[in-house]
Amino acid sequence: EKWKNFIYDLFHQASIGSLFYFAEPIPWQLFDLRSILDEDSERLFIIDLVWCDSSITSVHLQSSSSREGPAVLCGIKCAK
Repeated sequence: EKWKNFIYDLFHQASIGSLFYFAEPIPWQLFDLRSILDEDSERLFIIDLVWCDSSITSVHLQSSSSREGPAVLCGIKCAK
């Protein structure tokens, strides 16, 4: 629950145009981050996310835990 509250507050308090960089040894928290955004249907902004790790060119790896090195997800906050 602390992780969810942290992500919710971070995205809501950030300015439009803010850049985000998340890196984890394994991607479970980054998968969770994406689901938190999907649950927040009342937000007035979009977070465009892109995988910037070894799965960047292999779409089938983006939803798995298989990566070379850490899982890296970057995003930018945009207006809806």
